[in-house]
Amino acid sequence: MLMPQSLEALEQQRAYLTQQIAALGDLRCGSITPTSGRCGKPNCHCHKPDQPGHGPNPRLTFKVQGTTRTESLPDQAAVNKAKREIEEFRKFQALQKEFLEVNANICHLRPAEAATLSQRKKNARSHPTGNGARSRTPDPKDLRRPPQDGSAGSGGHRNVCSREYASSRRGRAIASAQRGSSRATLHSL
Repeated sequence: MLMPQSLEALEQQRAYLTQQIAALGDLRCGSITPTSGRCGKPNCHCHKPDQPGHGPNPRLTFKVQGTTRTESLPDQAAVNKAKREIEEFRKFQALQKEFLEVNANICHLRPAEAATLSQRKKNARSHPTGNGARSRTPDPKDLRRPPQDGSAGSGGHRNVCSREYASSRRGRAIASAQRGSSRATLHSL
């Protein structure tokens, strides 16, 4: 199948494929296999010489989280239903493959500068020049270190360096302990 090369044609094809996927009926993966064998009753006809045994009994085999499961199909109606569902699944697989190919072509053809307004707004929040809390430059007076003469505590605790840390519960408790307050101790954390 030739792939249209214009971005507009590819987007129309993707929309068409999406409609086809949405129109699919009940589907399930798996395969139908006939099984035959001998039962556990020693007096049954299946244990006699030259007897074929029981079967063929149709079973649906499929995987669930990496484990192979088998489901008995008791009558022809159940077999027909399972066949229809498997056929729909095969259609889904073919449509999914085509959808991914068309989408890859769209990604290849779409220019990098064509970001939508909502994407630009979303990216502005995480961009370093944005106005989010992570990009806020701390005030230099909040970054001052306590004197090294031992008056601010033993030095074994974390220094309070930012407004955000000082406003947290743990930061306030540590700052209190560093100032020598007897009310707040590190054990209360």
